[in-house]
Amino acid sequence: MPFSALGKNAMNSSKFETSLESTSAPVAGKRGTTTLQVLVGIVFVVCVVPVFATLHPSTQSAADSASSDQRSTALKNIKQITAAMIMYANDFDGTFPYAQQTLSAMAITSPYVKDTKSYQSPTKGGKFLYNLNVGGVLMTDIPEPALSVLWFEKLPNPKLKNAVGFVDGHAKLINENERVAVNKSVALKFKRVKGSNPLPINEGLGKNSTYLWRFPEVGATPPPK
Repeated sequence: MPFSALGKNAMNSSKFETSLESTSAPVAGKRGTTTLQVLVGIVFVVCVVPVFATLHPSTQSAADSASSDQRSTALKNIKQITAAMIMYANDFDGTFPYAQQTLSAMAITSPYVKDTKSYQSPTKGGKFLYNLNVGGVLMTDIPEPALSVLWFEKLPNPKLKNAVGFVDGHAKLINENERVAVNKSVALKFKRVKGSNPLPINEGLGKNSTYLWRFPEVGATPPPK
């Protein structure tokens, strides 16, 4: 075969191979994920990401720690105000104050606590509430003091454990399952001391009250000296 014919066939063969490569290989701008890229991605997730997670603790862990600290503070605070309420009752013939609102209960028992910040829930949006149904009731007339609520914490997040103080003086953090029993306890009615009358609605929060400015949530300022 003449050299020119060989050269022509070689050129045609080269063009065919070039065309085949062009057809079989994806265009650079339109390539999909290759098996190698998938494997590299898996290795990165399995090996590299955990290292970064170890070096940089997640914000969720920090939030969990903060929440735990707040719950510990809530429990400590409610223990103090529960003890204060019992001391008050002991000074008034064993009867819990017949307050008509929580703030009044806080104000009239505040001399029995070292720091009125104990009346505040450490969790944003949370607050401590006095069980108004025990007001005017003798401690000895409450049949199950270890199960009867004196103070309880109301929280915006139902997943958090609430701090609760009981008539017998103990306090605990309760979970969602225990909350049902606590709610029932708060709804219970007790026989009040015969002839007892509720205290004035703003008892302890009057204009000349020495405790007024200790509760900034009422929007009050200290009375003039």
